[in-house]
Amino acid sequence: MYWAPADVKSNLPHMAEPMRKFVKSSGCRRKFLTDYFGGPKPDVDPDPGRCCDVCNPEEQNDTEAQETKYPTCNKKVAKVINCFLTQYCDMENAKIGSPYPASISLLTPSLAKEISKAYTCFINVDNIREKYPNLADDHCKNIATIISSYVASLN
Repeated sequence: MYWAPADVKSNLPHMAEPMRKFVKSSGCRRKFLTDYFGGPKPDVDPDPGRCCDVCNPEEQNDTEAQETKYPTCNKKVAKVINCFLTQYCDMENAKIGSPYPASISLLTPSLAKEISKAYTCFINVDNIREKYPNLADDHCKNIATIISSYVASLN
């Protein structure tokens, strides 16, 4: 595992050529992976400022600021919603038929976890679209439906 730039630098001579190109690339990591693995191109072009750590390093490193702007949610409810969203992501990614489908769909366990932690903000599909503009519209609608249906069932 490479956790820091020093790890990458010290192991660079031992890496396979594709990995070396990936690490040294100053371009979009999402595009690199999609091109390398030959998966279908995403329906929506990624916003150049939001698709990976190269395109927007500040956003990737500012997780504390992202978490503090959401209201506190019930942890038990968030855990159940996280489970539902993770299952949804897995099912949607299985349809793609690529070795790394999440690089195409953007539906990842970390996305499910982030959304479930702030589920009250994402009952409304427009909030999902605003926060995650690169997600396909159907995915945004389905995520909002999963959350709102579960929350409604609690009442």
